[in-house]
Amino acid sequence: MENDKLTVAQYKAAAESPLGLRSAKKSVHQKLPAFFAVVKQELRDRYGDSLLQQSGIKVYTTLDPMAQEAAEKAISTTMKSLDKRAKNIQVGMVVTDKYSGGIAAMVGDKVPGYQGFNRAVEIRRPIGSLIKPFVYATALNQSDKFSLATPIDDKPITLKNEQGNTWSPKNVDKKFSGQVPLLTAIKDSMNVPTVNVGLAVGVDSVVNTLQKAGWSESVSPYPSMLLGAVNGSPLMVAQVYQTLADEGRYRKLTSITAVLDSQNQALGVSRTPSSQAIDPATDYLVQYAMNHVVRSGTAKRLGAAFPGVRLAGKTGTSNDSRDSWFAGFDERNVAAIWVGQDDNSKTGLYGSSGAMAVYQAFLQQRPPMSLRMTPVNGVINGYFDRTTGMAKQGNCDNIVGLPALEASYRPADNCGEPLSWWQKLVGG
Repeated sequence: MENDKLTVAQYKAAAESPLGLRSAKKSVHQKLPAFFAVVKQELRDRYGDSLLQQSGIKVYTTLDPMAQEAAEKAISTTMKSLDKRAKNIQVGMVVTDKYSGGIAAMVGDKVPGYQGFNRAVEIRRPIGSLIKPFVYATALNQSDKFSLATPIDDKPITLKNEQGNTWSPKNVDKKFSGQVPLLTAIKDSMNVPTVNVGLAVGVDSVVNTLQKAGWSESVSPYPSMLLGAVNGSPLMVAQVYQTLADEGRYRKLTSITAVLDSQNQALGVSRTPSSQAIDPATDYLVQYAMNHVVRSGTAKRLGAAFPGVRLAGKTGTSNDSRDSWFAGFDERNVAAIWVGQDDNSKTGLYGSSGAMAVYQAFLQQRPPMSLRMTPVNGVINGYFDRTTGMAKQGNCDNIVGLPALEASYRPADNCGEPLSWWQKLVGG
C-alpha cells in the first residue's frame, strides 16, 4: 500500500483475512528436521540465542536439495529391506560437499521427516573399523618405515594392561596369515595387522592424527581404540572423512554460508582456519588404499555395483554386530552412515550389509562422480618385492607397482639389497 501497489480497501481486506493456520490437533512434521536442527545450533554458536528471536533475518545454508532427496529415498527404500533382517533398526546419515566443506544433506531417523532424536548428530556409538584409515595414515607418514607394500605381522598377540587384564585381538575370520602387505591389511580390514601397526607408531600418535583431522571429542589412548573403541556420531565421522577426501586438509564442517540482517547487511563471523592435518602425499596413499577397499576389499560389492567408477570407502562394524557403519566419498560428496538399534542390541548386520547398502542406494539416486586420483607432489609410482616389501627396480622379478612417497623411495640396484644412504653418498 505504501508503494501504491494496493489500495486502502485492498490492504484492509488482506489484513483482515484469515491466516489459514493448521489445526493444532494435526501432527505437523517440519521438513528436514535433522538439518535445520544443526542450522539452529550453528546460529546459536555463532551469534547467541537472541538472533533466533529476531525477524527479517535471512539465513543461507549449504543444503543440496538433490543430495538430500537422494539420501531420504535411499534410507526409505533400504531400511524397509533391512528391517526384515533386524527389527526396529534406525539410521543416521550425513553427506558433505567435498569442495566447500558444507553439510549437503542430513537424515536423523528412518522416517526422514520425523522431528525428534537426531541420530546423525546425537548418538555416540563405537565406530569400529572406520578408525583404521587414521591408523594407517599415521604409519604411512613415517615413510622410512612403512609403505603400502610393507609386510605386517598377522600372528596371535596378547596385550596386558597395568591392571593385569589381557586382550587378544582377532581377525573377523578368526584366522592368521603370518604376514600380509600393508595394503592388504587395509582393504580387507584385518584387525591384528592394524593393532601391530598402531602399536609400532604409538597409540598416542594415532589419537593425534584423528584429532588433527577434526575429531571433536576426547579419545582414550588404549590399544583397543585402534580397532574402533571410540564413540562417535555420523557427523563426527563425516568431519574426519571430509579431511581424508580433501587431501588431508581440515576445515570445520558448516551448515551456513551467510546470514543477513533485516537490512540485508551480512553478519560477520570468525571461522575456524583450515589446517593441514595429514600430509597431502600421505593422504593420497590412504585414498589409494580406500579405493582398493571398494575395488577388491570389504566393500567390493559397492565397486561391482558401479564398474568403472573410482570410489573410496571403509566399512565398520562394532562388537557383536551392534553397529553397522560406512564412510566413503566420490569426487563430489562425502557420506557417513550409521545403522543400528537405539537399545544397542545386536542387529546381525555388518558394515557391508547395513550402512553400505544405504550408501549404495544413495549413489543409485545420485550417480557418483569418479575420483580423479591424480598423484600429488611427492608421490611417485614405485616397485616393491611382493614378499619382502623392499623397493626394487621396475625390471626385477616378483614385484608389484604401487604409489610411494618420493622422499623415501630407495630402490635396490640390480635387483639386490638396497644401498644405504652412506653407500650412495660415497658411490657404492
